[in-house]
Amino acid sequence: MHSFYLIGDAGKFPLVQSSEVQQVFKKELTRAPEKSAAIFSGDNIYQKGLQQKGHENRAFIEHQLNVQTEAVKDFKGETIFIAGNHDWYSGLKGSDG
Repeated sequence: MHSFYLIGDAGKFPLVQSSEVQQVFKKELTRAPEKSAAIFSGDNIYQKGLQQKGHENRAFIEHQLNVQTEAVKDFKGETIFIAGNHDWYSGLKGSDG
């Protein structure tokens, strides 16, 4: 048996904290068996993908990713991040504004 934990649009939450959904997701992962996978199904970064260093939204973007990676820090299963349209909004090179 293999368990799957899916979450989408995980990158849209306040700067100062994780969302209630993120908190529940993290709590559920603490109970997950080793034969499991946590899948972030896209839109892990809002609004326009990963902006370049120095961009006014970079701190918010880094916070979004940090909260998501923190949720799986002690997770014993496999973690998979799938890019969504917001993640790729600025293309592979990113955007300068």
